[in-house]
Amino acid sequence: MKAKDVIKGIEEGFDDNKQIADAVEWVEDAANRLADFEQDNHMQAIKIEKLQAELAALKAERDQLSKACDQHAAHEYKLMGEVAALKAAQEWRAMESAPKDGTWVLVIDSEYGDHGGAFVARYTKAFSGSWLINTSHTPHVVYPTHWMPLPGNPHRQSQRRGVIYDRLS
Repeated sequence: MKAKDVIKGIEEGFDDNKQIADAVEWVEDAANRLADFEQDNHMQAIKIEKLQAELAALKAERDQLSKACDQHAAHEYKLMGEVAALKAAQEWRAMESAPKDGTWVLVIDSEYGDHGGAFVARYTKAFSGSWLINTSHTPHVVYPTHWMPLPGNPHRQSQRRGVIYDRLS
């Protein structure tokens, strides 16, 4: 039996009890299918809500991870800058850029003595503006070609003071 047969039977009357029974069975079947559809629809709505909640949680997690990545990237760039600055501080520089205020620096003089060498020296206006090193408390003039800043003194944080620290500070 089809829906149009049930509607026709209701409008015009059924011929016999068999048609009525078939119509009732069809209506019950349709009601069951409708209930199943509504149940499926309800289950789909629950699934949609769960998926939407999961999607919202994933978006929030993505946003947190994105923020953390941005923070890590900023920290990475900062560290890269610090590394570059430290590397630059460890490279030999032309004497034209050396401080001329009496600051002790590491210099290299390839002509000094038989083999040349690296020395801790400072610029002084004495001796017509020269770079001096102290050896046994006697100043010697050197003619450096390159310089670099001295590294930090490890004894500055302790109570021990060495001879080099005393002479350099």
